[in-house]
Amino acid sequence: MPKNTLTFQEKLALYSAPTLIGMKTASLFRIQKKDIPDYKECLHYYNQHFNEYGIQICILHENKTSVLIYIYEHTSLNHILSNPLVWNILKQFDYPNQNLPKALNHLRRRLLENEFPHEIGFFLGYPLHDVISFMDKKSKCKLIGHWKVYGNVKNTQKTFQKFECCTKMVHKKISNGESIFQLVERSLDKAPS
Repeated sequence: MPKNTLTFQEKLALYSAPTLIGMKTASLFRIQKKDIPDYKECLHYYNQHFNEYGIQICILHENKTSVLIYIYEHTSLNHILSNPLVWNILKQFDYPNQNLPKALNHLRRRLLENEFPHEIGFFLGYPLHDVISFMDKKSKCKLIGHWKVYGNVKNTQKTFQKFECCTKMVHKKISNGESIFQLVERSLDKAPS
């Protein structure tokens, strides 16, 4: 087990709880290398355990001081990216095809060109209407929360509240000694089949 496994687990709990519990397709967060110098070993460790749950973690961008971590549920992300509307938009940014590894590699290149390319919202599982409206720049934003909302504010506010409650619950359980793996496994046991 890497030395900073528990510190990395705290970051996962704080920044990606809704993804780990199955409420959200993906999450993105930045860690400082000085805080978790063995981040590569931590990624490997967590990927070994999360793969059996269909969850993967990877680095989307790295510089001298920090790493941008992307955690996603494989099946859910594939479902989003297989939507013809999404792919018609992604093709405009030269995404190669509907192959997930190739799409993620292209997203990495896009992050080098542009700090946060607008299409990243698709990869984070944001509602299509909100991502398209954000990219269009003609629509008026109605709410800013986990993302910019252009559609149904009332339903999205409820979603944001669920994300916040989920994060608090996961953080509390981690603080009380449960492992992130126990929480992920338990959430899958409760998921409808």
